[in-house]
Amino acid sequence: MNFQSIALNQPGGLEATPYAAHHGGRRGIRPFVGHFAEMFAAMMISMPLFGMPLRALQGALLGPSSVGVAELRALGMAVAMTIGMVAWMRFRGHSWRPSAEMGAAMIVPAVALLPLAWTGVIAARSLSGIEMALMVPAMLLAMLYRRSEYGL
Repeated sequence: MNFQSIALNQPGGLEATPYAAHHGGRRGIRPFVGHFAEMFAAMMISMPLFGMPLRALQGALLGPSSVGVAELRALGMAVAMTIGMVAWMRFRGHSWRPSAEMGAAMIVPAVALLPLAWTGVIAARSLSGIEMALMVPAMLLAMLYRRSEYGL
């Protein structure tokens, strides 16, 4: 690992952080927002990149009108975006722990919405939109939890 700085983090004590490697040592709202924008861009790029093959596989296995296709598409979208985002975080030098936390921030909203669709509280066809609306604040919460990792 190529960590270039050590930060005094939460109660865990000293923890290696790649912060200086990809933020040039800057701290504040600007690098924090910049990091968020990078992760969001990685998500948007990876959604069609990984999402199209996943949709084709789902269509081939289940057919276009099967029950559960909307749920699988929503989960597939979450997985596709998570792959790209975590890959970008690893490329930028983040360790597995914050990468996994950010991945969880992406997947947990998708999984949490499934029972609501199954019980009819929300329409299955709206899962992907609601999921995306919940992912953004979940990502921000994960970033705020590890402020030193993301430049605040």
